[in-house]
Amino acid sequence: PKPLQGGSHNSDYNLQDGWNSAMWQFTYSYVMPEIYRLEQTAAELMPPFYAIAKILKVLAMQRVTDYYGPVIYTRFGAQGAEYVPDGQREVYMRFFDDLDQASEILSDYVAERPTAGEFAKFDLLLDGSYAAWLRFANSLRMRLAVRLASVAPEKARAEFRKAAADPYGVIEVNTNNAAVETSGIYSNPLGAINRSWNEAVMNASMESVLTGFGDPRIAKFFEPCADDLVITDDGGESVSVPLKGQYHGIRQGTAFSHNYYAAFSRLTVEPTTEVVLMSAAEVWFLRAEAALRGWTDDDPETHYLNGIRAAHEFLGVSSADTRAYLGHEKVQFKGSDTEKLGKIITEKYLNFFMQGGNEAYFE
Repeated sequence: PKPLQGGSHNSDYNLQDGWNSAMWQFTYSYVMPEIYRLEQTAAELMPPFYAIAKILKVLAMQRVTDYYGPVIYTRFGAQGAEYVPDGQREVYMRFFDDLDQASEILSDYVAERPTAGEFAKFDLLLDGSYAAWLRFANSLRMRLAVRLASVAPEKARAEFRKAAADPYGVIEVNTNNAAVETSGIYSNPLGAINRSWNEAVMNASMESVLTGFGDPRIAKFFEPCADDLVITDDGGESVSVPLKGQYHGIRQGTAFSHNYYAAFSRLTVEPTTEVVLMSAAEVWFLRAEAALRGWTDDDPETHYLNGIRAAHEFLGVSSADTRAYLGHEKVQFKGSDTEKLGKIITEKYLNFFMQGGNEAYFE
């Protein structure tokens, strides 16, 4: 809602290099060097920690390659070839290899020591148990597989089925979500942008979808406008625009030099809001899409409905409101397979709000 960069920036497609390069810069400055160091030392000293590092490497770099395409992965840190990138197809194949290695190591440890949790008190993402990390790895494998559905369908199907068949399962309930705690060690960056910088309000597309579907999550995602908007021209004449109590968002692509949009609906995200990196709802939607594509014998509608219920439950939506939402014509799982896929993706997109905007973009 602020006229940053003179009112013209990424939001109206005047892309800013400093913003566009941030994911690359921070990943390769901070994340990958630590992962590389662990790969060189932890494999023999602490195999389960090495396996967890591999899972986190895939989690981090999946976002980077889906954002940029080619990335430095297999040759990161290689003497004389540090800056040689891999194509995205090669990177994805290596993701699966790394998950295979991590899962094999953790499975062996769980079999020998089912209650082991040496890293539990340091784990900001899960409960520290190896079983939880295996469940997360399987869920992440499903995400990667579905991303390949249109470009490598046989590989996608095989990897999805591998995850579905693993005895340690996938994330199915919100208590198993992969979410970063914000208990003083880490704060939600979107919460800071929203509350401290006052630089985040509703997008017009969300206003359209949420109000058009009668989605009860609108009050969980956004605050209604606090006041009406009063606009005064150079001559001192003023006009009042009724906004108070309504939900309003800014249309993407709008360049502006005023501060009027500051009156629009603010996000509910706080610095203390936990950062969900993978949720039960997303996994149910992944399973719904896989079933719709014929990768499994499951019922896609059942998984689709489970996904909506999990997404609503996570936000504290009442069961009565959820039932009403499921009865909406645009939400009901009917129509052609293409229309059903559209419904799955729409619900997954909405679920990604506050849970990683990049993932919504990648979808």
